[in-house]
Amino acid sequence: MSLNGEGLISDNGDFLLTSGMDESLREVNRVVRTEISGWRTFPTYGTPLHNFVGQPNARETAQEMTQQLEIYLNQFVHGLGIITVRVIPFDEWSVNIFVFANNQKGQVPIARLVYSYRDGISHRVFDPAQISAISQGGQHSIPDNPYLRKNQEL
Repeated sequence: MSLNGEGLISDNGDFLLTSGMDESLREVNRVVRTEISGWRTFPTYGTPLHNFVGQPNARETAQEMTQQLEIYLNQFVHGLGIITVRVIPFDEWSVNIFVFANNQKGQVPIARLVYSYRDGISHRVFDPAQISAISQGGQHSIPDNPYLRKNQEL
């Protein structure tokens, strides 16, 4: 599946298959963007991000979101090591969600999404090529956020 959730077909008409890091990246994206009970055949798959719609962009909300995402991502995504999440304010109504894999290579960035408290929609920011380039260097620091310079970090 593409990072937008569409099936990918090869030139000869077969479904494209992924493996390794690419498969894990797509699985992280799929889990985060799937609402629990969104798949009839697998009703426990996904995350409860929809529960955060309308919530205040506050420290407590970010802490709860972080805990929930770490629980569900570590339950459904395998082969990356322990997954950790960091939630940082983006603006008044949205947050950056950074997803990291912690394994023998150190802390490797896996995905960055922007989640809106207004409508519950999460938008992927990194694409696999960017993640691959970042992960070649091992450790990664989260980009500066001008919003955080004015306010305390979560």
